[in-house]
Amino acid sequence: MKNMSLLTLAGLSLTACVSSGYPTSTPHELANTDSTLTNQSIITNDPEVTEYPVESVMIHLLEDYDADLFSNYAGMPIKLELETFKRGTAIFEGKSVLSSEVVTDFNLDGEYVITTNIQNFYSLNPLIFHGDLLEDGTYTVAKQLSKIPKQAKVGDSNTFSQQITYADSNKAQQVSSTVLAWSLNTATDSTAWLCMTAKSQAISFDYDYSGSECYEITQAGEILRGKIATPSAFDEGKSMMQFITK
Repeated sequence: MKNMSLLTLAGLSLTACVSSGYPTSTPHELANTDSTLTNQSIITNDPEVTEYPVESVMIHLLEDYDADLFSNYAGMPIKLELETFKRGTAIFEGKSVLSSEVVTDFNLDGEYVITTNIQNFYSLNPLIFHGDLLEDGTYTVAKQLSKIPKQAKVGDSNTFSQQITYADSNKAQQVSSTVLAWSLNTATDSTAWLCMTAKSQAISFDYDYSGSECYEITQAGEILRGKIATPSAFDEGKSMMQFITK
């Protein structure tokens, strides 16, 4: 996810390793996928299962979220200081949309290393992801596949976005294609994990956005903690790094 570059998100930057159960497509197939939105989520039928907010939590993660996430490498502590905030309106792919920003400070062994910046483009009512722009010019165009539900139950899931990433906004060189999905899984008797997972096909590790973001949420939509898995930059994606909030 690009919240780690990093989706978060798709943006969500918006998230354990990616399950092989989510579909993948070739760049050609992604470019020719029908963009009609559907409601064909995998929905459980148990009327006793508690519902949790999905759409509003994703919006919160896009527009107004901050967290410190921790991991380690070779005995050295790693700290990510992540913050998202609204930027206002913008023009993206010829359309007026909303934009938000993900800023992540990377610290290794107590020393500041680098700050990454991602601008996300989306619209509301309903929430639709349009794409994102990295500070190095990497440019992603998203195609929404299904409506993100306002409420869902533990066990529900759906693929919601397909994304084509280019080296820059000229879109002359395609560098990866990514499929995004959300799911709700049990955390405790009164909370659930809202996870956004991504599976990429990329020309190199630099453009591999595979990974997951999971957030423990309450029925009211409060985010209690988070965990992020992303390909490790220390071995060019041969392993996954796990980050957790404390």
